[in-house]
Amino acid sequence: MGRNALAPDASLASLLDSLHEGKLGKQLVYSTAMPSTPARYGELDPPLSPALAGALARSGVERLWSHQAEGVAAVRRGENVLVTTPTASGKSLVFQLPALEEAAAGGPGRALFLFPLKALGQDQRGKFLRLAAEAGLPPEVAGCEIYDGDTPRALREAIRRNFPRVVVSNPDMLHLGVLGHWVGWGPFLADLRWIVLDELHTYRGIFGSHFHHVLARFLRLCRAVGANPQIIASSATAANAAEFAETLTGAPFHWISESGAPREGRHLLLFRPDGSPYTAALQLFVTLVKAGMKTIVFTKARRITELLYSWLRRQEPDLARRVASYRAGFLPEERRQIERDLFNGVLDGVISTSALEMGVDVGGLDACILVGYPGSMMATWQRSGRVGRDGRESITALVAMPDALDQYFLDHPQQFLERPCERLIVDPGNDQVARGHLVCAASELPLCGDDRAYLEPHQARVEKLLRQGHLLAAAEGDEIFSLRRRPQRHVNLRGTGETFAILAGGRTIGTV
Repeated sequence: MGRNALAPDASLASLLDSLHEGKLGKQLVYSTAMPSTPARYGELDPPLSPALAGALARSGVERLWSHQAEGVAAVRRGENVLVTTPTASGKSLVFQLPALEEAAAGGPGRALFLFPLKALGQDQRGKFLRLAAEAGLPPEVAGCEIYDGDTPRALREAIRRNFPRVVVSNPDMLHLGVLGHWVGWGPFLADLRWIVLDELHTYRGIFGSHFHHVLARFLRLCRAVGANPQIIASSATAANAAEFAETLTGAPFHWISESGAPREGRHLLLFRPDGSPYTAALQLFVTLVKAGMKTIVFTKARRITELLYSWLRRQEPDLARRVASYRAGFLPEERRQIERDLFNGVLDGVISTSALEMGVDVGGLDACILVGYPGSMMATWQRSGRVGRDGRESITALVAMPDALDQYFLDHPQQFLERPCERLIVDPGNDQVARGHLVCAASELPLCGDDRAYLEPHQARVEKLLRQGHLLAAAEGDEIFSLRRRPQRHVNLRGTGETFAILAGGRTIGTV
């Protein structure tokens, strides 16, 4: 059955009725419908150029939604912008359009797009280049290249010889591959107008503490060559998004939280399995896919993802050919192929860990099954937001695990619906993290009196690092140097240790 191929005599309502009355009906303890919301539009003054407006129209965007127009207007005014509208609300146009307007006007301004996952960067590069081509902007004017760990050495050298309008990278590559060699990036930094931080909520905890210092080091180097880039950030909904963004970056933001994008009706189903939650989840998945619903299942562990997929292959071999499993650890080319097959309609379903939670565009999905409460409301609505695109109503189903929190939500479903998203926490003052980055900063450009804004929170740490011999003060003047060459190699942003390859018969089949 093809994409969204509900039988002619069926409808979403009849499918929901059949779920209530079928084998799963006794396990369905709560269901509700969340109403649709209409679109709200905004206007830009001055409006987009005819070429850009035409490019948007041909890509399906006749008018900008209110949050998109507000975001672009704030960027034009020189403000830092934070957008926290739901998944699939077109947040990326807020950072794509300013760079394209600059390219169309022949200006020198460049942009750095930072994504926490490589797949997001691949996805956004394709969208940017397609929009640029539709607007008649050639690659030499509106080029976009990825500079990360997967970029071949020859292409890296070509990028550094002739910087494109937009460089797409990630925090790890910025830390290891750019900051330690920043002099070669001097021309790009001098023209840098915008730093884009997508999926800002991922920079919480220890990873966020590291990223705070990476960004501070980068902005310090930008100032050294005369640049003062704006920050454009997007994030999942959070209780304290603006406060978090300011703590993370050290800058104030124009915060946009009200979405103008239309939202189709959504149906929420809560299941209490009378046996294994995995068996119930697989049964629900098969039912939905056979009904023509393009469905994604989110599990809480790699092992469960593979277990459900292996059961599916045994029980429904024909259907399994139209379904894929997806998790971290797959080779990059394997993940990209699955994403393409979902987008193109080759696949009707996917069983995934949280690896597909964030905004890689995989086309129109109709149903989301959560195998267990994801652990936060933010993750719950982020995963639910992956479905219901293309103007179709959607289903989100939680198949509860036996643990207390899952069971509590089944007994108090209004709590599940009304509970606010969690606060985002980051600690820029983590002493161990800060000390490592101070040594990195001193190796990139000697610390001196001109760095007052950068050094003010760290005076005691600098003095301690000097006493311990990690930093060295010049005999004359106020410059402070690092005694370690390439200290970036000794600071791991993710705090996860080494990456290991999984081999079978001498062939790499995954990573961990």
